[in-house]
Amino acid sequence: MSNRPVLERGRMYNLEEVSAILGVHVMTVRRWVRAGLLPAKKIGRLWFVYGGDLIPEHLTKRQDNVE
Repeated sequence: MSNRPVLERGRMYNLEEVSAILGVHVMTVRRWVRAGLLPAKKIGRLWFVYGGDLIPEHLTKRQDNVE
C-alpha cells in the first residue's frame, strides 16, 4: 500500500504532502512555486496548494505555457 495522500480537489495541501502526491522532492515543489508553475498560498509561514491545482491536466497546461 502507498503512503501517498489521497487527492481531494477542495482540500489544501502543504508542500510536503504535495511532494508525496507528485512523487518529487519537496525542494522541487518549492522551486515550482517560486517559478510560478504551481500556484500556492502562504498562510503564516507555511505554503499550501489546492488539490484542484494538482490535477494532471492543470499541471501539463502550465508546463506548456512556460516555453
